[in-house]
Amino acid sequence: MGVKTQALGKRILAGLGMLALATAGIIGGAGAANAAEGNIDFGAEGSITVHKYSQPTTPSTEPATGLEQDVPAGAQLINGVAFQVYNSGIDLENYTQAQWDAIDTLTAPATPTGTLAGTGVTDNGEYTFGELPVGVYYVYETDVTNATFANGTPANIATTAAPWVVVVPTAITDNDVTNWVYDIHVYPKNTTTTAPVKAVDDSAAVALGDTVTWPVTVNVPQINTAQGDAFTSIVLTDDLDSRLDFVSISNVQYKGAAFDASYYTVAPAAATANGPVVTLTITPAGLTYLTGNSNGQLTFDIVTTVNSIDGIGDEEAGFITNIINQNINGTDVDSNEVETLWGAVRIVKQDATNDDLLDGAVFSVYATEADAAARTNPIQVGATDQTTFETVDGVVTIPGLKATAEGTSYWIVEIEAPAGYVLDQTPREVTVTPGSTTDAFEIAVDNTKQDFPGLPITGANGALLFGLGGAAVLAIGLGLALRARRNHTSA
Repeated sequence: MGVKTQALGKRILAGLGMLALATAGIIGGAGAANAAEGNIDFGAEGSITVHKYSQPTTPSTEPATGLEQDVPAGAQLINGVAFQVYNSGIDLENYTQAQWDAIDTLTAPATPTGTLAGTGVTDNGEYTFGELPVGVYYVYETDVTNATFANGTPANIATTAAPWVVVVPTAITDNDVTNWVYDIHVYPKNTTTTAPVKAVDDSAAVALGDTVTWPVTVNVPQINTAQGDAFTSIVLTDDLDSRLDFVSISNVQYKGAAFDASYYTVAPAAATANGPVVTLTITPAGLTYLTGNSNGQLTFDIVTTVNSIDGIGDEEAGFITNIINQNINGTDVDSNEVETLWGAVRIVKQDATNDDLLDGAVFSVYATEADAAARTNPIQVGATDQTTFETVDGVVTIPGLKATAEGTSYWIVEIEAPAGYVLDQTPREVTVTPGSTTDAFEIAVDNTKQDFPGLPITGANGALLFGLGGAAVLAIGLGLALRARRNHTSA
């Protein structure tokens, strides 16, 4: 149902606008002419009441009657849709038989034509154009940008009603009795879309370079091909976060079955300042298929890797958010926002006695305490699968570890100690919370200096020997003196 054209088919004899002109007595033959000549009150006034609904779950095949009808199953009232009614200027009172017959093939021009007879916006799903003289009217749906369902949520109209023709009065049969009806009810439907749903699967991700998958579900709306509805374009666009690298779109399915590869194309654009733009476009063959098989879910996975946790802004760093835009027949609708959470660990290496920062300490990080104790399965970080991290100026940051809002436990182990210090292989638990590298969880790890072989006590034995030698000399001297004294006494 095109907004300003009749590209989606004529609605003259179908349920969206023609009010059962196919069954009305004013169309198609002498009976119509006789009814017009014998019964129409050309001085009377009538009305056109537009009832605006979304397409029902199962499109009705029952022709419109011009009388008021029940709400179709699964249809929703739509408010805020604007209409205009134009008087075509056709003089029914002076119409010839051939001209009456020609009404059967009359179509509303694609652009408003005639004299504006009224403008209105649906409220509680309807609007009545009153005080309309007998004549032929063109009805245009002019604006759907403010359309909402009765509950206030956006209607997201994807296919709009094409302009249609209403004749006031119309011959309408009710309970096998045909009468001229001046107050006419019409039920043009709109195909509406719902927002795509995006999720995230980062269950297998641990560190930078790991895969994060974004499952997407798009609801392909119900259309009524009997009324000429068709899909003219379906485009899904994802402006990926700059901290993500695009890998592929995979697992494309429709109604739970594989979607033919010829029905869509994938175009990852060159990287922009905001990140790579990825587009999935339904091809003409795919549009034809979906037109004939509407009302289903198109699902696919966007596969990415994480290249950083920084670069968006302090308030968002570590929170990698993503949405997808859906455009069906010109209607743009964005998905929910979904995020994956990441953080970092900063290790400060210092002397245990004086807190001096130490270079050259090498660490690895592990997902479990058991791996840390055994020093097996160190986590590989980044495109180079880095497993060791060395302190510079006493500090090293391990960036991009998967986190949760409550915090995720990892274990670090010293693999190499700074020169001259004792290696400490104790597994240490760290709690990674979402944030940038500047907000990293910080842990200080002390090292003690290495012990060296015992040195001799410099000069100790020499002093002892010197003391002993001095004492001996002194003893000899005293002995000689005593001896000399005795000799002197004897003499």
